[in-house]
Amino acid sequence: MSEKVKLTREQEFMFKNHKGAFETLMRKHHMENCPTVIDELTTQQVVDAYFDGYEVEETFEVEDTVILNSGKVVEILEEGWGPHAVVVGWIANGSMYRDMIDKSVIDRHATKQEVWWASHGRRVLEFKTNDITSVNLPTWCGIYVVNADRILEDAFGNELVQVNGDEGEILSFRASELKVICFAEDRKDV
Repeated sequence: MSEKVKLTREQEFMFKNHKGAFETLMRKHHMENCPTVIDELTTQQVVDAYFDGYEVEETFEVEDTVILNSGKVVEILEEGWGPHAVVVGWIANGSMYRDMIDKSVIDRHATKQEVWWASHGRRVLEFKTNDITSVNLPTWCGIYVVNADRILEDAFGNELVQVNGDEGEILSFRASELKVICFAEDRKDV
């Protein structure tokens, strides 16, 4: 199976607007005095993309929050020197850092959840000792303090977080079931 044609977002928009109108799309391709965003594609690429499908190239702009190949969450601050470089920034341990990187090390756009956790200096669902959390399940609810940084796994591969129960017992909840009320580093009582 051959690789799918890569389109920009603008090219994808044109293909979507011409779904079911292949002849019109082909007439617009390289039409004299009427440049379009698909002119940079070969005729064969237009045919392949229309009939066999396509992939959309990710584009990254200033102010986008992205994930690097290393897993680090950073924000694109400005264009760098040259067409393939950008200046990125991130916060770690209360300090802001900036670096110029090659766009090729950008993996993808960050999700809202990844951005939220990164803004608190954590990986997604990274709970630490003394975080205050809440759980609100149909069968169980309450506010609990995380008692260990160590993450366990249940038989299905779900990450489990251990918390102190109301009567001193240790309870385990799936990390995805917990909500952070207060991060350990923000607490004034410990």
